[in-house]
Amino acid sequence: MTRHDQTKEKILKTARDLVLESGPDKLSLRKVAAAASFSPSSIYEYFESKEEIIQTLAASTVSKLDALMAKVPKSIDAPSRLARFMACYITFARKQPEDFLLAFHRLPSGRTSPAQAVEGTPYGRILKTARDGIEDGSFLPQDAETIAYGAWGLAHGLATLQVTHLKNYDVNFKTADKVIITAWISGLGRKKNS
Repeated sequence: MTRHDQTKEKILKTARDLVLESGPDKLSLRKVAAAASFSPSSIYEYFESKEEIIQTLAASTVSKLDALMAKVPKSIDAPSRLARFMACYITFARKQPEDFLLAFHRLPSGRTSPAQAVEGTPYGRILKTARDGIEDGSFLPQDAETIAYGAWGLAHGLATLQVTHLKNYDVNFKTADKVIITAWISGLGRKKNS
């Protein structure tokens, strides 16, 4: 790692610490510079703005989530894989709530239409699993994006409640999540009433 890379990492670590302490809205380049023992002008050699730092931190969080999801075996059937991805998302949020909230509540998606590629992302894994399930008959024929959006939305809603409004609520969320996710996924394969 070059000295430039080391300095950039130090700036990001300092910024992350400040965000976790006070939230992203109170972050400023001046505060990052002071906490990292740099002059404010020297920060501009590495980042153009506070937003660029926050975007970099968020991208790092998404990469960590993707690495966790990559551990789910590709060999398991689509419904089980989808359930595991949803559980990974919730677990990640519970273990790293500040990073989760920064990445998924602060910044909009860079994807603006279904035509844009999502390979190599957490959502891309969910979308591919939806397509696999439709192809192998595990899920009723429908739009894979709808399944992926629903899976993401359900996992995100459960995760958000657990790290915000219900963070002090004394209940076994893991068991509740499994029941809810299993029921939702089973509905994807249920035959329609004639």
